[in-house]
Amino acid sequence: SQGLEKPLQVASATVSAGLWLLYPKPLFEDTPYILEPGEYPTSEAWGTSDPSVGSLKPMRLAVVYEAPGFQGRSWEVSRDIYNLQQPEDSQSPHLASVGSLRVLGGCWVGYEKEGFRGHQYLLEEGEYPDWSHWGGYDELLTSLRVIRTDFGDPAVVLFEAMDFEGHGVEVSKALPDVELVQHGPSTQAIHVLSGVWVAYQEVGFSGEQYVLEKGVYRNCEDWGAGNSALASLQPVLQVGEHDLHFVSKIQLFSRPDFLGEHFSFEDDQVALPASFRPQSCRVHGGSWILFDEKN
Repeated sequence: SQGLEKPLQVASATVSAGLWLLYPKPLFEDTPYILEPGEYPTSEAWGTSDPSVGSLKPMRLAVVYEAPGFQGRSWEVSRDIYNLQQPEDSQSPHLASVGSLRVLGGCWVGYEKEGFRGHQYLLEEGEYPDWSHWGGYDELLTSLRVIRTDFGDPAVVLFEAMDFEGHGVEVSKALPDVELVQHGPSTQAIHVLSGVWVAYQEVGFSGEQYVLEKGVYRNCEDWGAGNSALASLQPVLQVGEHDLHFVSKIQLFSRPDFLGEHFSFEDDQVALPASFRPQSCRVHGGSWILFDEKN
């Protein structure tokens, strides 16, 4: 969010990613103009002859659908939702379930259970046609929370003792195995100094995941875990000025124990090379589902 000392005269604008709200007056006053990704050669292109911009901020918006494939009743969400199936106000729709969703702006965390509990899923800008696309353990997605933390200069300190006692290990980049920095398999407390992090129970960014924002976590219950096992973690990175990018990568090997011919992928593959039969794999980021048939 940016409040300006005095309005700028903006002749043109380019939105690289996300939705932005442009306010004619400082302090986010007056009716804003919504700018989607694209180029705006004049102020008339975003609907006004007055080029004054007094303040601006990114718009955090998700659209939740009752059925897979963006079908059924939908709900536009721009704030934390404690329970998608039982909204707090009578104007919001009651969704029997969440079958799919679109994240139009911002970065969100989806939770399996109401009240921001249960399995956690990082949701960045993009489309999620069904629960497998957000890496779900099952079809349940019952609460949503928007991430408000700055993504810049990520840094986190891990402690093997509760209440930040003893030696702490500071991490500032993706770490596939905490033992690489002489940290044990048990983490009792975490201090996120800056950025947004995703911590995993297994090495190689796999297993149960926990989204960590700036702040202190005095015990594993604070980050939503049932035990202190934490084996890898990585920051959510910001590429360019606004575009969020979460490292998603998998390596497939033709022989067990990560040997033989291998292929690396960072996005969907409808088919693998005909002669290639994977015998082992490494997940370097994200959640992946492997199918035994094409498409």
